[in-house]
Amino acid sequence: MKNRLFSRTLIALCIATFVACEKQQPLAPEPDTILGNPSVAGIPLALGNKWVYAETLLDPKGAILNTETVTNEIIREFADGTQHWFVLRTTRGQTSSEIYVANINGAQYYRNQVDSLSLLYLIFPPSSSNSFNMERPVPGLLGIPDTVVHVPCTISPTSSIVRVPIGRFFAFQYTSPQVDVSFKSGFTMTIGMMELYLSDQGLVSLVGYSNFQGNQYVSSIQELTDVTIR
Repeated sequence: MKNRLFSRTLIALCIATFVACEKQQPLAPEPDTILGNPSVAGIPLALGNKWVYAETLLDPKGAILNTETVTNEIIREFADGTQHWFVLRTTRGQTSSEIYVANINGAQYYRNQVDSLSLLYLIFPPSSSNSFNMERPVPGLLGIPDTVVHVPCTISPTSSIVRVPIGRFFAFQYTSPQVDVSFKSGFTMTIGMMELYLSDQGLVSLVGYSNFQGNQYVSSIQELTDVTIR
């Protein structure tokens, strides 16, 4: 009787130990899929496409000044002659603005709603060149006429892996330096350095830089939190 009771106790103890060991085994992490094509990048244009970003503004010491949601969405499309254009609406809080965008021969161009001047925004990998001039409009002020500034931009020859809140993406890094624009009146305007990371699903991250007392610092960060591609 004692032997039978000891055997039952031993079996119960073994079962309890086995169950406890099973519970203590760490769970294998879920596979972290890398999104996007490692050889291609671009901003796909179609009615209903939408990109949502978390934007963080920082002071020179790295403290957070403000956070908000920025949404880019294709809301309309139209033809102008032989060229097909899309209306891109950007919304920050209760404020929104619209521009026209088009993908032409492996590059994206944009223009405002009051004139027909098309400006080069980005060229898309793979392309024949890893550098180009981004065309940035400068609105006139203090008697200075509107002008277009050509900002040099380089593209990394290969993609890297960029992590944002929505996941990991293969993305190409675009880098434009700080540019100081001088006008005849003696006024100088500074366009800050920028790093942009582009996948085949669009912009996944954008880092802006500013200067304070001669030192450069990260002043803004945009990271993709949601995307809809039709």
